[in-house]
Amino acid sequence: MMLLKKFVQEIGGDGTLLGLPYYDAQTPEFMAEFYSQIAEMFPKLGILIYHNPVNHKVKIPVPVFAKLVKNPNIIGMKDSHRDTREFMRLQEIIRGKISVLTNQAQLYPFCKLGAAGCWSIDSWMGPWPVLHLRNLCRDGKDAEAMTVVADILNAAGGDRP
Repeated sequence: MMLLKKFVQEIGGDGTLLGLPYYDAQTPEFMAEFYSQIAEMFPKLGILIYHNPVNHKVKIPVPVFAKLVKNPNIIGMKDSHRDTREFMRLQEIIRGKISVLTNQAQLYPFCKLGAAGCWSIDSWMGPWPVLHLRNLCRDGKDAEAMTVVADILNAAGGDRP
């Protein structure tokens, strides 16, 4: 992994999406140290945390972010595994330091709570529903945004977050 990060930096890459090692479950102390050490080794490389508890066998607890925000090059996180109360506690720690991208179906209401944007596994079919949702959220059209979220969920079978 270090060789890969070094390669990204050497070819002029600006950043990397970085998940925890998922060969075994990790402690909160390990998670904080893992991201902090890589941030220190590659200070010019922006780091986007890839938070996927299903794949990585661990959910990064909110208190871990008190250490992570001390690394100015940890700039974002792909995250779709928090409820609104936990997301608000997270924002109290990371606001203005680490941006969060939620799943497309969470953009509303999480945009109201501080989400910077969303990611979409479905945008390969055309980004227009997600762009429309983004615009509705930006324009404060909450009722319409809720309808688009419902439409996105229904189009996906309603099972995904």
